[in-house]
Amino acid sequence: STATSTAITAVATAAPAAPVPQTRTPNERIPYTAPLNMIDIAISKIVPVTDPISESDDTCVICLSEMTDDEDIVQFDMPDCNHIFHHDCIKKAIQFSKPCCPTCRKPIDEVQGYSPSGTVSISTTSRTCSGFESSIGTIIITYNLPSDTQKQYHPNPGVHFHGISRSAYIPDTQEGKDVLQRLKYAWRKGLSFTVGTSMTTGASNCITWSSIHHKTNMHSGAIHHGFPDANFFRNCNFELDALGVPEASNITTLPQLNQPTAAPSSSSSFSSTSSVSYAGTSNAQTLSQSVAAALRPMTAGGATPSHQQIQAGITILNEIKSKINGHNVSEGYASLSSRFYTVIPHSFGRRRPPVIKTSVVVQSTIDACNYLLQN
Repeated sequence: STATSTAITAVATAAPAAPVPQTRTPNERIPYTAPLNMIDIAISKIVPVTDPISESDDTCVICLSEMTDDEDIVQFDMPDCNHIFHHDCIKKAIQFSKPCCPTCRKPIDEVQGYSPSGTVSISTTSRTCSGFESSIGTIIITYNLPSDTQKQYHPNPGVHFHGISRSAYIPDTQEGKDVLQRLKYAWRKGLSFTVGTSMTTGASNCITWSSIHHKTNMHSGAIHHGFPDANFFRNCNFELDALGVPEASNITTLPQLNQPTAAPSSSSSFSSTSSVSYAGTSNAQTLSQSVAAALRPMTAGGATPSHQQIQAGITILNEIKSKINGHNVSEGYASLSSRFYTVIPHSFGRRRPPVIKTSVVVQSTIDACNYLLQN
């Protein structure tokens, strides 16, 4: 009896387990080299085939020759596409055709962004973001993108743009580390920035944020792009989901940098197809200007859309993004676009409202909505 009571007392008075110590996020520097053209983007999606070749799938549809396990056999790293080819055959084929799988015609360009080249540096500070005072500090993400000329897939190829430096902040918590891992993946896929029209100044041929939520202040609140913001992690993860960025737990290594290749000759049929692939650019500029016009009275009553309206519009745009990225969204592009124009009224005069169905248009419209939300 005495021994039992002593044991119970010992258990009751035992010290609680020590908390797992938090570790500061390590410093890091990650360069990104923008591809010269869409061929580079397509080539970056080629990966080796690891499984044995089956008898029903042993003919390369390009050269019509048999493929064997001791040859360099590849496929595209894309969902719902497992067609295989000789490495040399597919590299030559995509230089003279639209960048897509020759068998199923699935496009290859949907997961690569249009960011210019640059470097991102990761560092930390012991200072904390508002609302995260119990964290060990803050992760500082510094993007540096030098001046350059626009690539084939930008709005005005060959035209100069000025470089920028931007800093963003994330609480150094486990949730923050997970978001950082996803942001690093997005950076290496060119998804963080693009070249277009600044929604702040209206200047064209500028480097602008793409559609991924960033905080550029540690304090000052959400309205000034800072903390506290209870919705930051949710919004950022939702936008990364829409772009097809994997969950942090599924990212074991960062995607490799694209290796530049020689640009195709002017006689290549790829040159004409690439202009079709990005023909939405002018439409994107029209939409950006239309949404930016919400800064002026644009509804029948002369009222600027409320933050609630704009947030609802962004939600619909993210649904369109998910559909573009192949997620299961049953509603059609026309219906989704109609809902967006209903939530945020536009003035198109007698022109039919354009259907929003390309990444370029979606991103420029989200940029415009974010600008309205923050001003």
